[in-house]
Amino acid sequence: MSDSEWRAERFADRFRAVYLTFHRRDGPRGQLQGASRAVLEHLAMAGPLTIGEAATHLNRSQSVVSEIVSHLEDQGLLERDVAAPASHARPVHCTDESGQLQPFEQRFERMVAWQARRDPGASREQLERQTLDYLATMPAWRDHPAVKR
Repeated sequence: MSDSEWRAERFADRFRAVYLTFHRRDGPRGQLQGASRAVLEHLAMAGPLTIGEAATHLNRSQSVVSEIVSHLEDQGLLERDVAAPASHARPVHCTDESGQLQPFEQRFERMVAWQARRDPGASREQLERQTLDYLATMPAWRDHPAVKR
């Protein structure tokens, strides 16, 4: 192996090591990825938004936000306002039809069900603890008496 080849191999090895050290890897950890969490937190604070409004607020393309919203909707973590006419933008929210946060019990059960789909072997107690830990990170829920316990 020539000196140049040796240096190239050494550089490649070091590059891989540095990349793996600093590159964020969102493997299956039973938690939401950062983008999904950002959408939920923003909706919890800002209230119902259309995909376009959320995309503007989050500085992301509408297609990216729409994909995130669809994923969260499939998990039962938020809803689109199906009462809005199809010709209009449908707001997305973690609130009920009157604009209030969904009842804690309803939101909690949906999130426990989502955790159960992600971790089918976990006990109900573990799923509830994971859900409460996550809710404690969200401004809309962190002060709720059930979360503060």
